[in-house]
Amino acid sequence: MLRPEGYFIWLDVVSPRSIARLFQPLVKKYLSLFTLEQAQSAFAQSGLEQRFYERIDPAHHHMILQKS
Repeated sequence: MLRPEGYFIWLDVVSPRSIARLFQPLVKKYLSLFTLEQAQSAFAQSGLEQRFYERIDPAHHHMILQKS
C-alpha cells in the first residue's frame, strides 16, 4: 500500500502496440505484454500522477509517480 503523497518508481519494458497485439494471444499464459499507454492508464486509474518520465531506449521506460 502506498501512502498519500508517497512515490512509486517504475522501470520496466513495454511493447509497441503492434508487437503487443501480435504476440499477446500467443504468450498470454506466461507473461503480460503491455504498451506504455496501457501502463500510464492503469497508473492514472490507481490515483498515481506522473512526476517524471524517461525513455531509456525504445523498450525501457522509467517513471516516478506520486499518489494523490
